[in-house]
Amino acid sequence: IQRFIPQFDLAIVAILSASACILTGCINLSDALKSVSWNLVIWLGSSLGMAGAVNSSGGGELIATFFTGILSENTHPMLMFAALVSITVVLTHFLANSTAVTIVLPIALSVIPELGYSVFPFTVGITMGSAIAIATPVANTTIAMSMVAGYRFSDYWKYGLPLVVICTVIVIVAVPLIFPIYV
Repeated sequence: IQRFIPQFDLAIVAILSASACILTGCINLSDALKSVSWNLVIWLGSSLGMAGAVNSSGGGELIATFFTGILSENTHPMLMFAALVSITVVLTHFLANSTAVTIVLPIALSVIPELGYSVFPFTVGITMGSAIAIATPVANTTIAMSMVAGYRFSDYWKYGLPLVVICTVIVIVAVPLIFPIYV
């Protein structure tokens, strides 16, 4: 049944939906333009550019080299898992979620199978770690939109950091229990 459902790009769906709202009179064009936070649009666009710059400048390779130096056969798999999830959580707060995953996941996929561990829990943990970005509005567009309400950058850090720590610990503990690391 999946093959009969057409797949659409998210940007195209968003543009068509916004156009439909304006054409049907749900909102007029001037109100729509007034409600857009252009500072936020520029800021999010800049963060995507920064993510591209990190990858093209070799910053991603530098991070990968750092981690492959740390990860060895003598490192306990739970420590490897915790390190990869933690670095993903940290990177995601300063880069886009997808960029953090594209930096960390290839490291895991190249090192983990050679050590005889299952890549599935590492992939799930890294992906979940990239979704924990709530302590800064940089990587999470939905949270960034709340800056319009007058929140400061430090507010996200102050209130989001405890939840990030709790969620990270839960991911590090729960994922290996559900998906065993050993093949």
